[in-house]
Amino acid sequence: MMQNEQEARRLLDSALVKLEQDDPAAAIAMTEQALVLTPQSPMAVHILGLTAMRMQELLRAEELFRLAHDLASDAHAHCEALAIVSARLGRLQDALFFGKMAGAMPPDADTAQLLPTWFGSFEDALYSMDRGNKYEAARKLLDAGDLAQAVDAFRAAAEADPKDQRCWRGLRDSLFFDGRPFDALLAGQALSSGGAPEPEDLSRAASILTTMGKLEEAQACHIMAVEQRPADAVIRSALIADLAVTPSVSIDELRKSERLWEISFARERVSPEPHDSSILRVGLLSGNLVEGRGLEAIWPLFSARKAAGVEVHVYSSTLKQNSLSRRVAEEADGYTDIRRLDDMTSARILANEELDILIDLDGHAAGGRPGLVAAHPARRAVRWFGVPDPESRVFDAWVGMDGVTSADGSKVPLSGVLVPTAPRAALNPTRSLGDVLSIGVAAGARKLDRAAIMRMAELAQAQPRASFVLNAEGLGGATGVDELENALNDFGLLDRVVYSPLGDALAGSIKNFIDASDLVLDPGPDGDVSVALAALSVGRPICVFSHGAPVNLQVVSLLLSLGLQDSIAQNEDALWGFAAAICANPDTLEQASAVLCDRMNAYRANDEATALSEGFLESLRQLAE
Repeated sequence: MMQNEQEARRLLDSALVKLEQDDPAAAIAMTEQALVLTPQSPMAVHILGLTAMRMQELLRAEELFRLAHDLASDAHAHCEALAIVSARLGRLQDALFFGKMAGAMPPDADTAQLLPTWFGSFEDALYSMDRGNKYEAARKLLDAGDLAQAVDAFRAAAEADPKDQRCWRGLRDSLFFDGRPFDALLAGQALSSGGAPEPEDLSRAASILTTMGKLEEAQACHIMAVEQRPADAVIRSALIADLAVTPSVSIDELRKSERLWEISFARERVSPEPHDSSILRVGLLSGNLVEGRGLEAIWPLFSARKAAGVEVHVYSSTLKQNSLSRRVAEEADGYTDIRRLDDMTSARILANEELDILIDLDGHAAGGRPGLVAAHPARRAVRWFGVPDPESRVFDAWVGMDGVTSADGSKVPLSGVLVPTAPRAALNPTRSLGDVLSIGVAAGARKLDRAAIMRMAELAQAQPRASFVLNAEGLGGATGVDELENALNDFGLLDRVVYSPLGDALAGSIKNFIDASDLVLDPGPDGDVSVALAALSVGRPICVFSHGAPVNLQVVSLLLSLGLQDSIAQNEDALWGFAAAICANPDTLEQASAVLCDRMNAYRANDEATALSEGFLESLRQLAE
């Protein structure tokens, strides 16, 4: 034991030297080795806190210093460190509390080492404490799309001034946009504890609850929000977005809701004058122009635009760009960021571009700008996979499974309207099965409800070789995973489920999820286009539940365009039966994969993508005439 302590101390002293040299990676490695030798070492935990400070992770540093203080509450260095980091975070009361406590403690033998010169003193930290507007600083991070840092900044701002409701709203929204609805709901509850919630807070709570699959609670919040502010177009739009993913809502009900929105929130028309040019000017509008959200299935439709005499101008209100959205920005004939502009200002900008066609990719979904489209900034407005409505006051046509449908009922048919990502090389059938069949379930918190988990349990009981792969990033963060595991435990599935590794971004996590799966199931109610594309691109068989809502039909259209009708399940029994059949007969997987690979390779070899692009662009030209 003594030898372990001596070796741990040697490692910790070396870690402090590495921190002095600004080498946090080496310090972490040495400190972790020391913790193996002497678990629960207050000094080791404190050094990890110093490392976090070197890496500018103040909230993590505070957490570690608190843990070190809990392990050794009479140590001067831990109290002093808490006083310093509290001052750096702008928490005056905490800084004074720990500063006073540290002043009452005599320094010990390790104080000088654990409070190095580069760390600074409490007096300096208190003197230079940021007394600026923490909310505004956090808001700038959110506006820049830096969600992780915005979460930390809003949390620090809310803790520094718990009565500032703007900070709690910012924290809630940052968490929600970052894909952490469970934590966002908690932040919203902290906000509501300060008094009766505003209508927009009820609306946001409803959207969060919908993401979590709590549809009845979401509808109750929506109803209260609309009752309190019936003339709010944004709140009514959020309600429609949630209706689109509610299985009990029919297409007719959804159509009526959208038409009522159009009637209630008509806009001043800013339509452009027709231009004298043979060039067809097409606008693409979205707040979700990022990889992992389906854009990779849409942008290839414009690949033949140069030869067809078409210009594409992109108008984005996307919060945070990634590699695909940056590529689109470079390849488009024009790219305008309208995120900080109101609807009417944006509409006038679009009208000045003299657009023939404006394609709205979002509708009422999150990130959508229905108010902008309602101002008629182009000669024709086209809705991407919306509900066709001949009485629409906004849209002139709809892109859907069977082509482009105009308001007058005429159609320009296409053999599918989505273009799968073409593989760079010929695909080979999926890897051979071992003793375990890995079934990837493309499910977020909303999809993976207890009914779906029960079907997983039934399949696991009938097929001992079946295991399940889940994408943790889609489950709503750590809190979402915890809640899911409670349900998995209830059904005895914990030992039959694994989580695919997280990637650098959403698209990377999807790739890891597909790589870990032998086949993929998507139980709906809204199909994931990016997951389907990723599976098809590497020859993984996929089966999706064909729910009738337009938001789900994009995946169905993708499969139909490839002639993969057998991958479309008309009901839940067919979806889970697809996996059961493969479990029962391993040859079925190889056969399904071979069919998929042959179809994808033929698709590329026959240049069907180019033909489909040309047909789609021609349908837009006909619509503009």
